[in-house]
Formats: sequence, C-alpha cells, structure tokens
Amino acid sequence: MNAVLALVVFLVVATRAGAHDIGVAGGVVTDTHSGDRAFGYQLEYLEPFGETFALSLAYLNEGHFPDHHRDGVASQLRVSRGTRDRRFGLSAGLGPYAYCDTASDETVPYRNVHGIGAMTSLATTFSPGSRVRLQLRGNWIVAGEMNTASLLLGGEYRFGPADPAAPLPPLTVRSGATRHNEITVLSGVTIVNSFKSEESTPLTVEYRRHVWRHVEWTLAGLDEGRNSKIDRSGPVSELWVVRDLFDDRWTLGLGAGGYVADDRHADAPHDGYFFNGIVSATVGFRFHPRWIARGMFHRVLTDYDRDTDVFLLGLGHLF
Repeated sequence: MNAVLALVVFLVVATRAGAHDIGVAGGVVTDTHSGDRAFGYQLEYLEPFGETFALSLAYLNEGHFPDHHRDGVASQLRVSRGTRDRRFGLSAGLGPYAYCDTASDETVPYRNVHGIGAMTSLATTFSPGSRVRLQLRGNWIVAGEMNTASLLLGGEYRFGPADPAAPLPPLTVRSGATRHNEITVLSGVTIVNSFKSEESTPLTVEYRRHVWRHVEWTLAGLDEGRNSKIDRSGPVSELWVVRDLFDDRWTLGLGAGGYVADDRHADAPHDGYFFNGIVSATVGFRFHPRWIARGMFHRVLTDYDRDTDVFLLGLGHLF
C-alpha cells in the first residue's frame, strides 16, 4: 500500500516535470548500534522544480549484515543550493523509507519484516558539465530493528532540459505513430529472501498498455518456479510510471500493484489463491519499430516470510 501511494504521487509529478536526473552511488553502510559495516548502493530518480526544490525516489540496498539483509525505497523532498556558476552544490533531503528486511529470529530461521522508517540525506556535488554531476552523499536511516549511516560516492546525469527552470513541455499523450500495446515473454531467476537465497526458474507472459504520457498498465501471468521454499504462480496487475530516453529508444519504469498467487508448497499457510503486494522496475530497449528487449525486477511482498526477488529478461512485440 505504501509503495502504491508513493507511485501515485510520482504519477502526478512525472506528468508535469521537464528535466529529470538518474543517479548511481555506492559505498559503506554502518549499523550505528553494533558498528558492523557492509557495502551498499543506491539508485535514484530525481525530478527538480526550479533551482531549489526536487522530489526524489530512490532504491537503497543497505548490504548484508550478520542479522539483517535490508533494502527499500525512499521518497524525499530535497532542497539544493549552489554556487553562482552551478559547479558546486549542497543539498539536503528528508522523507519516508519503505523497507524489507530479512532478519534473524531465535524461534525460526529468519523473518521477512516490512515497515516504514525515515531517511535523512546530505550531499555535496560537483558539476564538470551541464548534465553530469559527481556526488558525495550521506544517508541516515531510522527504521525497525536497525539504524544505519552510509557514505556513498557516485554520479548523476540529467535528461531533458539542462536548465531545471526551463518551461515544462505540454501535457499530451503519445502520437498516433507510437504503438500502445506490448506482449512480452520473460524468464530468469527467482530468489527467496532468506539467508540461504533459494533459487528457481520463473516464467511470465505480460501484456502492457500505454495509457498516458508517462503511465502504463500491465496484466501478467507469473510462475515463480519451484524450490524448497515456494511453488507459486498467479496473475499480476500493476500501474507504472515510465520515462522514454534517447529518442524513445530506451524506456525506464517503476511499477506497483497486486499479485494473486497460489502457493502449492507443502509449508504454505494459505489454501488456494491469496493476495500479495508487488513492486517492480523495468528497462527496455526498442531495437526495432515492432520489437523491444526488456529487463525486469519484481519484489514480491508476502505475509508468511516468503518474499522473493524475481529477475527477468525477455523479448516483447509492439503493436
């Protein structure tokens, strides 16, 4: 539900925004209580509004600690100030952090814990060009059973107008020449969010419909495969925020929705089909007017400690 709410907010933002930044960073994450350290990384999408304010949506993987394997999605309101020539800048952000944690437990091998925390960030940037920025960033997260501090180094690239104060483009649907439908077949690997990371081979067939300038809807049949933890499949429906880049050759998307699954594993507590949350990301490359190569990631959110990461690659037909 929290992921769906964040997606709705970004639907409103994305349909009106002009420039947008995509950033990647990695570095050291520290458990502030135990002092344990791990390698973490962050992927961020940022929509600036003028020269001062921006709204960001980021995926943060905090790494593998002895009793916690945690990652999540953070949405922040960011405030930035820069030098007159815009080469150096300082920014701060604050917002909610929706996390998933594979945590140890004395009574069971592990637990999948979901919750909401808070993330505060402070970053300094250097811009060697109008579209590229180098960034040194600190994140402070208060969430659940573990609080962390991280120091990350990375970069950002700006798409759209290089000037964040430039006029916004008009709100329109895609042109009639653009194909609005897609059928895609994908497979890859399913990984259970446990300390043993049990694997299986998934298969999905997805129908995707472009409904507005930055909005798509999908309906898919997902079979996650069978391993020692799950034997699960069912229909998936999601709403997506999408961005087209490099003359519409590449597309990026974030999605959230529901997955009505039947888990036939002997240890599954549910009888028949039951509802799970699902959040997703995708990248596609249109190498032909009628064909697209697509990569996809699903995080399946359950209520019985069988969360999974589903990594997929496939081929889609546009029509």
